Amino acid sequence: MPPAPLPIDEADRLSALHSLSLLDTPAEPNFDFYTRLAARLCEVPIAAVSLIDADRQWFKSAFGLEARQTPRDLAFCTHAILNPDEPLVVPDTTVDARFAANPMVLRGESLRFYAGMPLRGPDRALLGAVCIADTRPRIADGRMLGILRDLTLGVASVIEQHARGLAVRPAVDALSATAPGTPSPEDLREAMVGENTGLDVHLQPICDARDCRIVSFEALLRWDHPRLGQLSPGDFLPLAEQAGLSELLDDWVLRRTAREAVRWPEGAPTVAVNLSTGFLRPHRAAAVLATVLAETGLPAGRLEVELPEALAATQIEAAAAALSEIGALGVGICLDDFGAGQATGFAMLARLGFRRIKLDRLLVAGLEEAPATVARSEVMLRALIGMAHGLGAEVVAEGVENEAQLAFLARAGCDAVQGWLTGRPEPAVAWRRRLGAA
Repeated sequence: MPPAPLPIDEADRLSALHSLSLLDTPAEPNFDFYTRLAARLCEVPIAAVSLIDADRQWFKSAFGLEARQTPRDLAFCTHAILNPDEPLVVPDTTVDARFAANPMVLRGESLRFYAGMPLRGPDRALLGAVCIADTRPRIADGRMLGILRDLTLGVASVIEQHARGLAVRPAVDALSATAPGTPSPEDLREAMVGENTGLDVHLQPICDARDCRIVSFEALLRWDHPRLGQLSPGDFLPLAEQAGLSELLDDWVLRRTAREAVRWPEGAPTVAVNLSTGFLRPHRAAAVLATVLAETGLPAGRLEVELPEALAATQIEAAAAALSEIGALGVGICLDDFGAGQATGFAMLARLGFRRIKLDRLLVAGLEEAPATVARSEVMLRALIGMAHGLGAEVVAEGVENEAQLAFLARAGCDAVQGWLTGRPEPAVAWRRRLGAA
């Protein structure tokens, strides 16, 4: 069979691949996790992260394959990198002229189905593909390709962290496994893949400041760990960041929340999801959100993403591009924890457009201090609420715990409140029943 033609930038592509020093390196848990997840979610026996070298295809990770490499002219993934922005799907290899004579198709346990998503490096160079395969013909539907696209973005993130020298550290697993009372990265990986693992989304209502009617919910992660019991996000989010799992956890929360919200009756409140700063990379954020909305059928206007005020100044430029793409989808954008003392907060208000601004709970707590402090807190809150309204954004006050705080915020023109006074976080299934959902 004729080999695939070379990409027009082949020399530059190979230079970028070799500069990453990934070829011929040992297996690493963060890569293996994605291939296991691809095989499980797409219900196929084979999945791999393929890197296309000058004369070979080398697998950084492979599930269901014994070989670590193949000759390049036999690699399906060499064809995948020729169309860098679209997946290559081969429903039946025996009837595709490019692959019908391939030894991997002609042998006993032959490859009959292939789907590969081009994999880009930090500088956008094409490195290879994240692929899945089966020994029987298959039709790749939108759900399967959406999963493959998202997992490829996850692998690209791990490679980017590798290039920066920040992550892909198997030692993280050994370190956390030896710390009593601490979940391991493997615990978290399995919780995101399995069913009834204790990882779940709880919802806290956001209520109109005037009549306490529920206008939205915030999705909050909770983990009932089988060995450690109830864990708050502070117990495992730092672990997710260290282990390079933050973006995958973002994807999991988005899907879980959207699948829940789409079951609510027409006219139900919107739902907001907190996402890591790493999620807000141009192209990735909008691509993941579009895939989740298409998969679940949730209208874009029912979903909101929350961006922390603590975003570093150097990240604002990239966030602006990502948020523009998110806004074009119709998904709402909220600035979270505003007023928590981060220097970037006002710069973000000036540069970025937000549907909502959430005032940090410390500002509301100032209403319970000594009289002089209360007076200053009231002046600050009125000023911030007026400024936000002047920018066309609604205002939500967090940490509202008593009637006096609620009464002041309503008089000051605050649009909505969130806190234990109006509702504590509860499992999504409990709110589903109250909303009359299926």
